[in-house]
Amino acid sequence: MEGTCNPNTGTCVEEKDGMMRVPAGPFWMGCREGVDTDEITGPCDKSELPYRQVTVGEFWIDRTEVSKAAYRKCLEAGACAAPPRWDEEWHKEGDGVFIPGLEEMPAASVTWLQAKTYCEWAGKRLPTEAEWEKAARGTDGRKYPWGMTEPTCSHANFKPWDIEGMKPGPDCHYREEYRTLTPVGMFCEWGASVYGVCEMVGSVAEWAGDGYQSSGYEGLPAENPFREPLEGYVARRSAGWGAFSLSPIGYSLRVSRHKGGEIDDLGETLETGFRCARSG
Repeated sequence: MEGTCNPNTGTCVEEKDGMMRVPAGPFWMGCREGVDTDEITGPCDKSELPYRQVTVGEFWIDRTEVSKAAYRKCLEAGACAAPPRWDEEWHKEGDGVFIPGLEEMPAASVTWLQAKTYCEWAGKRLPTEAEWEKAARGTDGRKYPWGMTEPTCSHANFKPWDIEGMKPGPDCHYREEYRTLTPVGMFCEWGASVYGVCEMVGSVAEWAGDGYQSSGYEGLPAENPFREPLEGYVARRSAGWGAFSLSPIGYSLRVSRHKGGEIDDLGETLETGFRCARSG
């Protein structure tokens, strides 16, 4: 085995310029009843179906979400526009006051168009939904990036509601300093996917390059599936720190989760970030 090795996940992967290699081949995409679901998170949503095997070509994907510091370079180059809350990241709760964001925080105040512009400026693109999901779950149909183990404080950043049977609860160490978002790369040790991609659940949801339809993936090809974003709605993958918002019944960080957003939506400023990809 060669590459960057993680003793906690038992994987060795290839990394270059902050991106992880995901090999070509098939994987299982979508939501599987009884495996991705439980009594807390409810059944598979129609938008996550059908569960089927699809194939994607080789690609590279950013190891972490794009940070504020990285996005700032695009701003300074004059290629990117400032997001609506760029100088105010609300990562403290309580009094509702916005405070200056930290440079290592995810660039979580960007619209889909701004994310797309950044990736193109960096010589990359937004990942397709299929690419994103393969990078998150590997080829064995796992529920979470790290496997089937339910999330704990070491795996991901998610809101500490005291929902029966769910963690982290109020004792997560990072809750003392961060009330919403957490710095990129904070959960790589235990929460990385089989390809070494970090924080694909928790902290922020992420924009994908596809258009979104609530009817799911029906009609898309089994090889390199992609839906053109032609009707104004685009896909957001996974769930952020407020993961309950993506589940109709309870709390879910499963990698099959997704929902839509408008291409130039300004209303999801603390819920959605992004990472970039490029073809192999």
